[in-house]
Amino acid sequence: MAPPPPPKQSSRHSMFYADLATLAPIFVLACGTYLGLKVVRETCLMYKNEVEAKEQMGELEHQLNQLVNSNQTAPK
Repeated sequence: MAPPPPPKQSSRHSMFYADLATLAPIFVLACGTYLGLKVVRETCLMYKNEVEAKEQMGELEHQLNQLVNSNQTAPK
C-alpha cells in the first residue's frame, strides 16, 4: 500500500480570497466609523464658523451704531 500524498499547500492567492469574506464586516465598520467621524468634524467646523461669523456681525453692528450715533449728535 502506497503512503498518502502530502497535503498541498494552498496558494497565497487562494488564502487572500478566502479571507475577503471575513474582512468585509471589518471594512464596513471602518468605513462607517470614518464617515461618521468626518460628519462630526464637519459639523463642529460649521458650528465654529457660524459662531465666529455671529461675533463678527455683532462687532460690526456695534461699530455701525456708534457711527450713526456720532453722526446724529455731531453739530450741523
